[in-house]
Amino acid sequence: MPPAFARAIEALTLNPECFDLYGTAKTRQGKWNPITVATSLFFAADGTYGSVDFNFTGPGAALTTPTGILLPSLRYGVTGSSANISINAPGYWNVDNVNYNAETLLHEMGHLYNWVRGSGGFALSNFSEGKNSGAFDALINKDCGL
Repeated sequence: MPPAFARAIEALTLNPECFDLYGTAKTRQGKWNPITVATSLFFAADGTYGSVDFNFTGPGAALTTPTGILLPSLRYGVTGSSANISINAPGYWNVDNVNYNAETLLHEMGHLYNWVRGSGGFALSNFSEGKNSGAFDALINKDCGL
């Protein structure tokens, strides 16, 4: 995890367009700074934003689901007060390289931002993957340099 986390933080820090994918200018100034969110999720594990585990056994690299108090949302279908990121390991994790793992972390953080109320959302809705399964990855690769 540390190399992938470090690469994700580097991408958020060095690429303003990457940082700006997460939330709004207002939410990023407060609790929803994506570097703060990533640090809390992957190292503090205090549950403020949700949780991460390496137990996903379904198809794909990972799955993010809303948790906590669930409410309906017109844009997202349902939102929660937090979200769980479950990464498919060893199925996908560390199969390719650090950039792939960092992209997975940032991709799932995008879903978390869409699922959790008050975050300001991600640049693409979760529904965009239904139309184009590579939409999140393409945007993250372009704007985050991964």
